[in-house]
Amino acid sequence: MDAVLGNKPSITPPVLIQSGAQDAVVDSSPSGAGPSLSEGGGRKRKRKSEKGPEILQYLRELEERENRREAEAQEREEECFRQLEVRERQREEEARRREGEARRREEEARR
Repeated sequence: MDAVLGNKPSITPPVLIQSGAQDAVVDSSPSGAGPSLSEGGGRKRKRKSEKGPEILQYLRELEERENRREAEAQEREEECFRQLEVRERQREEEARRREGEARRREEEARR
């Protein structure tokens, strides 16, 4: 390898890739890393989460808060529509009242 690098010290040495068979499996795990999946029979260790119930409770609380927010938003929207309908009726009644007064004035002016 020294011959490839030129026997010079290097701060950032170049990466050397060794050619090999394409079907070859290379174990790049450091020594002493423990058994690999192929050595352990391919089983994965299942670990129970100690925080599982806490997370589920947190998710339930989030869902409840979101449902409350949606319900409150819907109530506010319905209240706005009710207020708009009330105002519309008031304007229509005011317009009818003014029309009635205008007719009465015209009739009185004709007399």
